[in-house]
Amino acid sequence: MISVEQIKDLQQRVETLGRCIDVEGKRADVAARQERTLAADFWDDPKEAEAFLKKLSGVKYWVNSLDAVAGALEDVELLKEMGAEQEEIAQEEKKIDEMLGELEMKSMLGEEGDNLGALLKINSGAGGTESN
Repeated sequence: MISVEQIKDLQQRVETLGRCIDVEGKRADVAARQERTLAADFWDDPKEAEAFLKKLSGVKYWVNSLDAVAGALEDVELLKEMGAEQEEIAQEEKKIDEMLGELEMKSMLGEEGDNLGALLKINSGAGGTESN
């Protein structure tokens, strides 16, 4: 059975993540950037426009993802108020927890280059059976 404390904990995590990624600043940034895309000269330089839209997409990702988690959390609260089955509520809570965990991880790995892959090369030391 999902408790009120678990819902409050999820709400707290959503609020904390929103502050960490400055979601309100990102909302304002998205609005300003979308206004820029409506300009008549926006597509004069297609490469610059493409780079601009790629950045806009990255900012929109955070806003949309956090809004989706917050909306799902509101749905869980409504299900609880309506007296839905505990199994259904628990499944929704688990989905929210997974979505939120993924966003939290991405926020920690949000620096330049964190989205790139890495190569790992292991060189053995002095010979012997351990170096195999």
